[in-house]
Amino acid sequence: MEKSTVEAIARRAIAPRSTDPPWRWAEKNIVVDKTSPFPGKFNANIAPWTKEPMECFGDNRVKDLAIMCSAQSGKTQMVITLAAWCIAQDPGPAMWVMAAQDEAKTFARTRLMPTLENCDAVAELFPNDRHAKTTLEINFASMPLVINGANSQSKLQSKPIRWLFLDEVRNYPPGAYEMVIKRTRAFWNARRVVISTPDHENDHVHRAYLAGDQRVYEVLCPECDDRHEMNFENIKFDTNEKTYVNDEWDFDELGKTIRYECPHCQAQFLDRQDIRKAFAISGKWRATNPQAPSEKVSFKWSAVLPPWVSWRDLVQEFLQAKAALKVGTTVPLKIFKAESLGVPWVEEMETDDEIRELPVHDESWPWADEAFRFATVDVQRDLFYLVVRAWALDGQSRLVHWSKPLTFDSIEDLRAKYNVKPHLVFIDSGYNAQKVYAACKQFGFTSLKGAKTKDFAHKIKEETIRRAFSPRVYVDPAVGTKSQGRVRPVTLFHWSNPTCKDVLANLRDAKGASWTVTPDAGNEYELQMFSERRRERHDKAGQTVYEWHRVGKRGNHIWDCEGMQIAAAMMAKCLAENA
Repeated sequence: MEKSTVEAIARRAIAPRSTDPPWRWAEKNIVVDKTSPFPGKFNANIAPWTKEPMECFGDNRVKDLAIMCSAQSGKTQMVITLAAWCIAQDPGPAMWVMAAQDEAKTFARTRLMPTLENCDAVAELFPNDRHAKTTLEINFASMPLVINGANSQSKLQSKPIRWLFLDEVRNYPPGAYEMVIKRTRAFWNARRVVISTPDHENDHVHRAYLAGDQRVYEVLCPECDDRHEMNFENIKFDTNEKTYVNDEWDFDELGKTIRYECPHCQAQFLDRQDIRKAFAISGKWRATNPQAPSEKVSFKWSAVLPPWVSWRDLVQEFLQAKAALKVGTTVPLKIFKAESLGVPWVEEMETDDEIRELPVHDESWPWADEAFRFATVDVQRDLFYLVVRAWALDGQSRLVHWSKPLTFDSIEDLRAKYNVKPHLVFIDSGYNAQKVYAACKQFGFTSLKGAKTKDFAHKIKEETIRRAFSPRVYVDPAVGTKSQGRVRPVTLFHWSNPTCKDVLANLRDAKGASWTVTPDAGNEYELQMFSERRRERHDKAGQTVYEWHRVGKRGNHIWDCEGMQIAAAMMAKCLAENA
């Protein structure tokens, strides 16, 4: 190490620590990278609600800092800035944990590293040895920084950590949160930062917020001088012959009527950026849980607060989510509440085993709205259960036929009889998988396999989205034979049993688009359509999990077939495909 470098490090070691709070230090030292909508010199007044959380981060009396908030509301830039501050001002081993390792690499390369390299106070601490710096691990002269994915358990079981940044905790795999949170025990002045949009009620993010002092950001109404927390319920709009025509929203006309209403004096404010900015700057934090331990602080805010988010965008997202309920899915509304309002999803669906009459359609064919026709097959030891259902692009569907064929050849005959394209025949491969794969190879069918997971990750360019079915995978239909590895593979999708059955229950119970059965569906069909009950349980981590359980010994094969129909309809975009 060169003398000048040693001298610089020595001078830094004996230099007094800055008395500036982290946000003010950042204004003097941080240059925001070009991937941000606000590149250039850091300005805390762009997101003034982040100042107090940053001050708490620099306070050694605070042990746990929880932030439950909406997406795209300044949270990531805030935590990047805090990481730079602790490297330069209060060093100690640090770890940043994201949901997955590939996401961690992309984030480190495109967001974190440019900010650290552009900060002179941090850049001079980068190691000269190229082996001491990788995309996911940097041994600064002052401290080590590791960036990990929560899906890599071995990397979470590392050396003691003082600064622990837990980003988007809602997407961590089971057990990861409990494992990594223990890494801070060795440091008296450790800080654990949980910052994420929430998922379900009582998940890790929600519980971390509830465990703290639950601070809310209250803005000042310029008309009555009273303070209040900005909530989506305070955004008003008009429903009239111009904004809502033929069961469709005209968002251009609707946008003209959108305004924000003070809950105290009912004064109304236009959806303008200068007005939104004035509200944001006027805010002050207020703790609402004085019984919380002093070392646990927590904050929450929604997308109603950031001035760069128009209230019209939120209203449009909300109305589109409400429209999705008409096709039987609560997923867009759940996403709106979590990612835009920053509040956890509270399950309201209650399902019992009472058998009710199912809605019936007439048998007039062809059906003008039909866009797809799927056959779904549940495999048993001695027979199959087969359901054929027609779907419209708006989520409506009609049962065409159900029966219990005995052979794969019989399934092929029924496919041809009811005009289902071969690749739109979906056969469950959870039982007797190799025979199913061989039949899929022979007849051109597609294999499905149910899973307990609620969703699956899909990489779309640089973005990861969650869906109720997995990406396409391929399986060898000739495993265990002389032809293994020599024949063309068949397609397999996994489908989310809980998510698809949630949607199915909504449709069955007339809480969405028209979902009907044939007049002669019969008692067995009706009985099996009420063969499972939705129950709540708590996993080992204490999080709430909702599962479908069989009622007694009642057969549930048709119910499974109809669940697979939901997965197929999502793939075809007849139903919302997100999970």
